[in-house]
Amino acid sequence: MNNILNQTMMKLAQATPEQCADVLALLEGRCQLKSATQEKESAWNPGTLFTYNDMVKMTRLSRMTIRRQVDDGKLKAYSPTGGRILFKEADVKAWWEKYASTPINTEGGVA
Repeated sequence: MNNILNQTMMKLAQATPEQCADVLALLEGRCQLKSATQEKESAWNPGTLFTYNDMVKMTRLSRMTIRRQVDDGKLKAYSPTGGRILFKEADVKAWWEKYASTPINTEGGVA
C-alpha cells in the first residue's frame, strides 16, 4: 500500500495544473472514471473531450481559426499525454457563447 501511495504522490508532483484539477474533481466526486468500453458507448455526454477534427465539424471553423483561439488564450485546450490536443465540452460551450451568437451542437459527433 505504501508503494502505491508513493507512486501516486510522485505522479501528482509531476502533473500539470489541469491534471491536478482533474484529480481533485475525481476525489471530490464531481466526475467519474470510465472504462474504455464505457467511453466508446457514451462518447457524447457532459464532460466529453473533443479533438481538433470534432471542433472543425461542430463549429464549421477552420482548424487554423480554432488554433488561433487556443493560442490567444480564448479557448482552453488540454494535452493530458503531452501529445494529442483535446477540448473539454464545458470549455467549448463557454467559448462558443462568447465567440458566436449561434448555439453550438455537440450532439451526435464522431467518436
